[in-house]
Amino acid sequence: MNNKVKLGITEWSLPVDGPYGCKLAAEVGFEGVQLDIGSYVRNFPKTKRCVQDAYLEAAGKFGIQYTAIACNELDFYNMVAKKGIPDRAIALKTITSAIDAAAAMGIPIVMVQSFNASAIETEQDFERALNVIRRVSDYALEKGEITLGLENLLSVENLLHVIDEVGNPNVKIYFDTQNYYLHEKADVAAMIEPLISHICEVHVKDGHESDIEPSGALLGEGDSRFFDTIAELRKCGYSGWLISENFYDRGPIGKLNMDPVELMRKDYQVLKSIAW
Repeated sequence: MNNKVKLGITEWSLPVDGPYGCKLAAEVGFEGVQLDIGSYVRNFPKTKRCVQDAYLEAAGKFGIQYTAIACNELDFYNMVAKKGIPDRAIALKTITSAIDAAAAMGIPIVMVQSFNASAIETEQDFERALNVIRRVSDYALEKGEITLGLENLLSVENLLHVIDEVGNPNVKIYFDTQNYYLHEKADVAAMIEPLISHICEVHVKDGHESDIEPSGALLGEGDSRFFDTIAELRKCGYSGWLISENFYDRGPIGKLNMDPVELMRKDYQVLKSIAW
């Protein structure tokens, strides 16, 4: 594929855990996989050399590129907690561990998401988030050319304010085609133009207006105006990865077909048809 965009999938969208997921992703047609650093209780597996080697071997064998590494543990440990609260220390360890793994494995982006336990909801949360982002972005710069992709529900204005206040060139936005619609009923497509120069990578998923949880529909079959958002990304000149984050083995989508690989193929064909 010689397009400006490449197609990938998140590790947690696959119905199998571990390096074998590279084989499954490649067989469907995806060129990339976004990893997750793993859990705190297992001491962040992808910081271990033996685990890194296994993933790198699988990527080489099946022609997969690791596009980014996520910090999904931030859903459970509060990144914006007060200093001295154990949650904050664990959250910081999650992010720095992901940066360490990214540096060791040649992964260019660490996604720092702020939902659930780490949601940014108050002015105090915002200030604490700024402090954390400054600290970990400095750490990422020390480790090499590693970008921090921020994924949250902040407004366009506040996202741009974070980037300006932190002032480090490696702080970017990890954009999602459903999150703002799901939680805020926002016009997602309208957010693209003011943010485009700061977007480092894009999650693609879809859902219905009545959904409580993300990933409620196959791509283009929900109410989030998925194709409008994609058209705006193309119009604004986005080039990079489109990473499927639909959950093919569970939730509403998982009920559509007992074979999650068939659902993956359907979404891949949609993405292939709109890739530029």
